[in-house]
Formats: sequence, C-alpha cells, structure tokens
Amino acid sequence: MWKHALLVEDIPAIAAAVQTVLRPSGWSVQHATDVGGALAWLERRRFCAAIVDLGLPDGSGLQVVRACAACQPRVPAVVLTVAAAWDGGAAALRAGASGYLLKEDAARLLPHAMDEAVRGGCPLSAPVARDVVVAALCAQEAVSAAPAPVVDGHDGLTARERDVLRWLSAGRSYQDIGDSLGVSANTVRTHVRSLYRKLGVHNRTLAVQAGARIGLIGPSG
Repeated sequence: MWKHALLVEDIPAIAAAVQTVLRPSGWSVQHATDVGGALAWLERRRFCAAIVDLGLPDGSGLQVVRACAACQPRVPAVVLTVAAAWDGGAAALRAGASGYLLKEDAARLLPHAMDEAVRGGCPLSAPVARDVVVAALCAQEAVSAAPAPVVDGHDGLTARERDVLRWLSAGRSYQDIGDSLGVSANTVRTHVRSLYRKLGVHNRTLAVQAGARIGLIGPSG
C-alpha cells in the first residue's frame, strides 16, 4: 500500500530527486511548487506526511507547515531546506514542523525520516540536532537555577499525559510508548494531542522543552 506525501519544492531537479529517493520505500508523492499549490492540495486530499521547502516563490514554507497543523493536524510536516541555522529550525518547529532536514542529507536520511515522523518522532539533521541539544541544556540550566515550580496539577496534564511526555523526552516512538504503558499507539496519539494542546505546542521538541521549563522533566529526562 502506498503512503501519500505532499512535496512542496520549487526546484524541479530536487523534486525529482526526492521522489526517486522515496519511491522504493513505498511513498507516492504529490508535488506542489509553491504555497498556493500546496494549500490547494491540502484542501482536497488527505496525506500521510508533507515535505516542505522554506523558500518558495510566493511565500514561506512555514505557511504550509501551519496549514498542515491546522487542516490536517495528524499529518507531520518535515522541512527540507539548505538553511542549517538554528533560528530557522526553531521557527519551523514553533510553526508545527515535525522534523528539519538539510537537503544535502535527503538521499541518505529522508526515507527513514519520513517513517520516523509518521511514528511521532522528530527527525533532525545532525547540525540542527546539536543546536536542539544545546538549547535544551541551556533551558534546563535556567530551570535548575530557578526556584522549583509547583507541579501538583497546575500544568493541567493528567498523570498519564505526564508519563507520555517523559517517554517522548527519551525519544521513544508512539508504538514503544504504548507497549511500555500497555495501551495502543492510537491511545498514545490521543494523549500526545491533548498534552500538546495544554502546553501550547505543536511538536515533540517544543513539548519536551516546555516540560523542562515547568519541572516535569529533570536533567536526566
């Protein structure tokens, strides 16, 4: 069975290369060259995942990422770009992206990254992942230096949602979390959507950072 992906990329050679890389892994790719085309496809077809370039002729790929989060919230959007700067990655994750890959890594990482994103992971190219770790450590240091917060329910998360958040911080997939908690992966997805809403975030990385800020996740995760 084919898995359907929306690819938003304005350079034909790169779009063709992405389709060639993904096809052996069972992905069928619908291609849009700009924001307008991507939004039109999101309105008339359901996808398993989206791959989005940031620099598009009629706007920013972040518009597509936000549209995915709003129109098809269960569809992970993986940004594929040449920009390795962390501020771009941070903006994409804040907008709701589920991953951030450099185009130079596409041939090697993209098929696995797509499957990882569908499973609830957050695939990142190495330079971006390094910056995420540094940012998380800085946030944890700030939390450690601040007075301990009171977390007896004021965060609004249920005990099970807190358990799920801790497993997310350990990098576990939805299926792994479900196996550990004795529930289905779909039940885990329900908990994840709920805790994302309560924490005001759109993806795993931001949820973990929010959990660290309010004291739900310690230095060891």
